[in-house]
Amino acid sequence: MHSYTVITIEGQKCQFVINADTITIKSPGSPVAPITLEQMQSFAAPMKSRNPSLHYVFSRMGMTEEQGYGLTSLKKHAEKPGLPLPRYAMEGD
Repeated sequence: MHSYTVITIEGQKCQFVINADTITIKSPGSPVAPITLEQMQSFAAPMKSRNPSLHYVFSRMGMTEEQGYGLTSLKKHAEKPGLPLPRYAMEGD
């Protein structure tokens, strides 16, 4: 198992935990309001960025997709070759 600390958000760290058959991303905070966990689990979350200014900068640099295509694109690209879809869960706060 490998664990990589990526960034810090208000004192809490995002982590990638990589095992032989799974990749788990642990990210602090709940989904951006008004997005609910249920919407994420059903891949029906509305378009919303946690940091629109940062998204804009990366978009202008050509380093990100257009906002809102993430879950739709992810589902389409996973289902086509028969890959498992991601699962979303909340633990603690």
